[in-house]
Amino acid sequence: SMKPTKVHIGRLTRNVTKDHIMEIFSTYGKIKMIDMPVERMHPHLSKGYAYVEFENPDEAEKALKHMDGGQIDGQEITATAVLAPWPR
Repeated sequence: SMKPTKVHIGRLTRNVTKDHIMEIFSTYGKIKMIDMPVERMHPHLSKGYAYVEFENPDEAEKALKHMDGGQIDGQEITATAVLAPWPR
């Protein structure tokens, strides 16, 4: 079966930027893409979650292991594997 390369990061504070995510998660492997949705009416505010896609599944797994229940900006976050393909 296909192992996930994509990780959903939840419970992020409003202070966390794409750059923070990049910096933190690139320690686990090569990042292909980061998707961090923002509030439509307030584009500078994130919705509090992000998707990180790694080059390979082992890196994604490592990130999950280390970051689920880990802390970013003083808040405990969640990290879960995303098995579904990207929405078209």
